[in-house]
Amino acid sequence: MIKQIQANRRRKLIECLAAQKGGINSGLSISGHIKVWITRVNGKKELVFEDHNAIQAEYAEIIVDALAATVDYDMDNLFNGNANPPPDGQDGIAIKDNVGGLWYEMNMQATVKAAGNVTFTGIFTGTGITIANANQILLGHGWIQASFDFTSVGAAYGHFSKPSSWASQAVLAAETLTVEWIIKHQAT
Repeated sequence: MIKQIQANRRRKLIECLAAQKGGINSGLSISGHIKVWITRVNGKKELVFEDHNAIQAEYAEIIVDALAATVDYDMDNLFNGNANPPPDGQDGIAIKDNVGGLWYEMNMQATVKAAGNVTFTGIFTGTGITIANANQILLGHGWIQASFDFTSVGAAYGHFSKPSSWASQAVLAAETLTVEWIIKHQAT
């Protein structure tokens, strides 16, 4: 499904370029929105975080690189468990336990909710963790265990996005952490 979305985006970009007679007079706005729930031991679902967040500037490089046939930044090899460490080369949301210092993958799903919007949903359960700050929850492509980040896109970042702020959250082993990350793009 993600490959189909990307093919449609490339087709629309080519149509836009043709309509502009080779020049781009419009911009492309990319934004993120993140919601985080914890389903507590008593079964109560608690919304613990919601915010719009910045997309790393390096993500713009991905859009340009996506036009090159040899570059693959698809989010199509999604994490599929709650392993520590996250498997090298896979995509999705990685979280770090502030207490133990270990990185974990979130069991991922990707869905298209509306044109130009992709929702990545991560589920984590079975291990008690504390996520203390925004640098400990990352969305990206191609996890690299050796660097504790995703494949580098630009000079500074490997991940596509992280929350713009974060209040420390503790999750018990019997609780479930759910992260819904919506990445939106639209022409401006």
